[in-house]
Amino acid sequence: MVKSRFPHAEKCALFAALLCAALFLALIQGCGGTQTAARPSGPPSAFATLLVMPVTDLGGARPAGDHARSPISGQMFQAGSVAKDAAAFLHAQLAERLGAAGYRILGAEQAEGVRAQLLGGEKTLSERELLVAAGKAMGADAVVAGYVYRFQDRVGNALSVDTAASVAFDFHLVDAKDGRLLYSGAVDETQAPLSDNLLEVGRFMKRGAKWVNAWDLAQSMLEEKIAGFPRPSAAGAKE
Repeated sequence: MVKSRFPHAEKCALFAALLCAALFLALIQGCGGTQTAARPSGPPSAFATLLVMPVTDLGGARPAGDHARSPISGQMFQAGSVAKDAAAFLHAQLAERLGAAGYRILGAEQAEGVRAQLLGGEKTLSERELLVAAGKAMGADAVVAGYVYRFQDRVGNALSVDTAASVAFDFHLVDAKDGRLLYSGAVDETQAPLSDNLLEVGRFMKRGAKWVNAWDLAQSMLEEKIAGFPRPSAAGAKE
């Protein structure tokens, strides 16, 4: 068997062919529409004011490799370490994006005080009941609650990593009148090289064809999930 005199050229040609195939598949997927998080009970029709609760860390205190269950949807996530300020970062991102969408956002600091009072009461309330009670106390139409289960930054740099960024979190829109679950978005993502999944070429290129940190990874995934969030009603919406 005769070895090629141009091994590097052959590798480049192979990669180019794979990239073209991936772009073609991404185009086909794009024509089929973008999937977004499901609306469990249908979109709200008269919602304008949201109480966005502080995001709760449900992963940092668990043993490595353990699993955590979403207190709202029941979905299971692999838990892991949660970077400092990750919960505050996710809360700020949710509040900012929903505010930009036209919702009137209520301060979460007061809501935490209401939540503490409810937890200190005689009656034991479920997580959803707590959200409903806090929403009613604050005069909100609905409550957004978020939970983070894993938020691990990359080990390395934009060109090469020993460990890729990995995040897992979800958020839920709950009707403050009756506790109906109106919308959910879940993220469980670890960045992988393009060669591992050519169908990810769209995300790969959108992230600058590089290894991103956990904060950028979380932002890009949150942007995808928030795209299907119900829009606020005209009456009472943010001016």
